[in-house]
Formats: sequence, C-alpha cells, structure tokens
Amino acid sequence: MPPSKNISMYNDVRQILDAIGNREKASLLLDTPGQAVNFRQRVYTFKRLALEEVAARNAHLPGYIPSTPYDDITMDLAKGSNKLFFFRRQAPSRLMDEEGNPIEIEPLAVEDEFITEDPDDILENLETILGDTK
Repeated sequence: MPPSKNISMYNDVRQILDAIGNREKASLLLDTPGQAVNFRQRVYTFKRLALEEVAARNAHLPGYIPSTPYDDITMDLAKGSNKLFFFRRQAPSRLMDEEGNPIEIEPLAVEDEFITEDPDDILENLETILGDTK
C-alpha cells in the first residue's frame, strides 16, 4: 500500500520534528531496525507533503519559493540499526563581515503554524509517544 497523502496521518512525525526544534543533533531509538526504516520513510513523506502544502497555500504569489522549518533536517540510519539520527544542515564555513569579524548565523525559527504542542513538553513525553528513547 502506498504512503498516505493526508498530512494529518503524520502527526507523530510532526511532533518529533517539532521537538527537535533548533537543536543541531538528536536521535530516536525505535524497537527494531524495521521500525527505524519505516519511521525514516514517514519523515521523508511528511517533509514532502509539508512542502507541497506550503507551495499550494502560496501558489498565488509569483516567484514564491516554498520552504518549511523542516527543510534543513537530515537523517542518518546505519544498516541494521534501530537508532535514527537527526541533524540540522549547518553552513559549511564561517561567515565574516567586511572587517573580518565573524557573523553568527541564527537558526531559522520553527514557524508557529507547524507547532502542535510545546516542543519541550514533547521531548519530555517521547517515552509516551514512542516508548523508551534512550
């Protein structure tokens, strides 16, 4: 059966990605490697659907390039592992002004429209959502 195209079927994924927030790294421990592969695929599907939703909502704006707060989140899953790692893509080098002073790159804030609950509450309740995450 193909993955659902209804974004509301991915609220568990949204909760996890919102809980990651602006953290640079996070990991999610699932019960089996198969569950980790399945969850990774659900994340990919959710990110695609979220982008399509934003694009459709703003299709009337000429030249609009859609983006979501989840675009810079990447994942890594070792073969046979049940631990899924999440990373935020970072700038590959240091940004400097014309005098050579470093410019701090602030992470993009998660947009309010994508937050379903307080991210700190979600992190504290991950065991309730997915079981033991350590």
